[in-house]
Amino acid sequence: MRRKTITNRNYKKLDVNALSEMLVFDANIEDLESLASDLNSVVKQSLDVLVPEKTRTITIRQNKDWFTDELREWRSRVRRRERIYRHYREDHQWTALKKVRNNYNFKLKRDEERNSI
Repeated sequence: MRRKTITNRNYKKLDVNALSEMLVFDANIEDLESLASDLNSVVKQSLDVLVPEKTRTITIRQNKDWFTDELREWRSRVRRRERIYRHYREDHQWTALKKVRNNYNFKLKRDEERNSI
């Protein structure tokens, strides 16, 4: 199994007002390249303070040959139903989630068993 390092920022937590206060710099530079470079450095420094980069390491696993596009589609249906149920919390949404989830699990086990034979 291979590992991969991912670096990202959580822009949802960005305080726009604090960012606008930090984005004050001298724009009297005559050279356009220097102005762009200064602007980039000020924005990067501001983002480093307000929303620092986070680094995660993920494991890249080998794909299973038996996990088909049909199963991926069913899994996305289950996830979609889970989101709908969590949002509304209604009985008929729970019933729909169980139905889709059970169909997915049946197809998953069936295809996995076919592959192991």
